[in-house]
Amino acid sequence: MSFGPGDASYSSRSGTRPNQVFAAFALADVSLIKALGLGLALAVAIDATIVRALVVPATMRLLGRLNWWALRPLAALYRRLGLAETAEAGESGRPAALGAPLVAGGD
Repeated sequence: MSFGPGDASYSSRSGTRPNQVFAAFALADVSLIKALGLGLALAVAIDATIVRALVVPATMRLLGRLNWWALRPLAALYRRLGLAETAEAGESGRPAALGAPLVAGGD
C-alpha cells in the first residue's frame, strides 16, 4: 500500500479552518465559551497533526488490504450494484479495475 506525496499534509491542512474558528471562541468574554473554544482548538490541532499525519497512515500501512474490508451484507450489495473492485493491484497498491470483489465474503 502506498500513499501519494501529499496525502498526510492535505489531511492535516483540513483541520486548520475549524481550528481557527475554535481559537476565535477562545477570545470571547464569557469564560465558558473561552474554555470550550480553547479545548476544541487543542483537540482539533491534536487530531490534525498527530492522528491524521501519523496514526492513520501508519495504521493503514500495517493493515494493508484489511483497510478495505466490508461487512458481508455490504459486500453483497457492492457485487449486486457492480461496485466491487478486483483483487489485482497495480504498482500503486490500488485495485486496477472493477470486476472481481476485493471485499470479504467474495466469490
